Amino acid sequence: SILQYNSRKFYLGTTLLINQFSTPILKKPNTYNQFEFKGNQNIVGSIYSSYLWQNLNFFGEFARSKSGGSGIYGGVIASLTPEIDLSITWRRYDKNFHSFYGNPFGENSRGINENGIYWGVKIRPIKKWEIAAYYDHFHFPWLKFGVNAPSSGYEYLGKVTFKASRNKQFYIQFREESKGKTINIDDSNLEQMEDATKKNVILNADYELGNLDLKTRIQGSFYQLGNQQSSGIAFIQ
Repeated sequence: SILQYNSRKFYLGTTLLINQFSTPILKKPNTYNQFEFKGNQNIVGSIYSSYLWQNLNFFGEFARSKSGGSGIYGGVIASLTPEIDLSITWRRYDKNFHSFYGNPFGENSRGINENGIYWGVKIRPIKKWEIAAYYDHFHFPWLKFGVNAPSSGYEYLGKVTFKASRNKQFYIQFREESKGKTINIDDSNLEQMEDATKKNVILNADYELGNLDLKTRIQGSFYQLGNQQSSGIAFIQ
């Protein structure tokens, strides 16, 4: 069910979703998944809102599931000048928050067991040029599959785009992501946490040649986990 109030600069709404299953869901017990949903019924309700003030758009949502876990997401999008846009968001999804149909922003594929804050900026310094960047720092308060301890990580990206014309666009992009992963120590039964870091750089061109739409891309990647490293390069036409 949905109930929503709207005005020119403000809206406020609430939702309630009930899931009923004919057969109870029971996952195989494990340390990391002991707070996952189990049973044959889930109820999740939320309150959400948005407010527009001058060049600032504030928004947020609070949700709570039958388990007692909650999910919170909020932030602001700002048009600081005609050339600069800024966004800041914050999120917190409890380890026992259950929402089957939600698609919240986050590092995980689901809104569960995650806290984080995100900054993004887009700058148009001169005509035909655009610079975009973001930084996201996240924390997982409980264990995850393949990660046997609470962990943290980050991700950032920088991208410079040149729009030569309506049919020609070029960009260069660099991205790095790092988060914890559990690995086994050689010749022992012990485990330790290491940072798994992925980096990639992309050179991309979209253009026309006669009646053909073409895309050329060169991409290099690097991955490191403890003492293990790998790298590669791809060319796509």
